[in-house]
Amino acid sequence: MVRLLFAMLFMTAVTTADCHACNHEVDPVRTTIERFYTEYLDALVRNDDVEVERVKEKYLSRSLARRIRRMYDTMKLDYDPFLQAQDYDRHSLDGIKIEKVDASDNRYRIYLWDSYNKRYRQVDLIMKPTREGYIVDGYSDR
Repeated sequence: MVRLLFAMLFMTAVTTADCHACNHEVDPVRTTIERFYTEYLDALVRNDDVEVERVKEKYLSRSLARRIRRMYDTMKLDYDPFLQAQDYDRHSLDGIKIEKVDASDNRYRIYLWDSYNKRYRQVDLIMKPTREGYIVDGYSDR
């Protein structure tokens, strides 16, 4: 009797766990965005320019990387487009929020904490599918 009760409780727990796992599918785009921001901000905070470029090469489309480089060179851009700021710290990722803007496209809205102004900044990233996964193909500041 005890074995039967234990078996029933075990099966209920397994079934419930499976049910919860089914409802929380992993979004590969969201995972890519989280990895990008984690690696990017870590390299920026460490002031490691070589690593910053490696992260950009890994996560940005070539056309976006070229466009950003040209904007910096011509001084049309004087802040970090992915952090929406000139200054940042490790706390920029505290409470990061990622929302899919529209179900029909690959636009995601990112909310980053601005510890100086005590508010969230936001940027929309346009994600592009590739054979290896997803890359950032565009952005718009808000």
